[in-house]
Amino acid sequence: WTPYAMWAFSHSMGDAAVDREMESMSLGLRRELTDQLSAKLEWNHYYDLGKDNSGSVGNGAGGFSANQGDDADVYTLSLDAVF
Repeated sequence: WTPYAMWAFSHSMGDAAVDREMESMSLGLRRELTDQLSAKLEWNHYYDLGKDNSGSVGNGAGGFSANQGDDADVYTLSLDAVF
């Protein structure tokens, strides 16, 4: 078993249509099942999605509205195989 944790920060520097900032953290657990197969369970939590998100892109095209919230959780279960 291999546990892991990550933290990430992303900021566009004005070269995109929308200035964006986003932070995320991830926790996961990886297990080697065989020499060629592994399983991974991961939780990603994205937060501060609405912080400094200004620009001309509107809702439905990547923009955020007040009712969407500032956080999102993504859960992933994957199998990685080497052929």
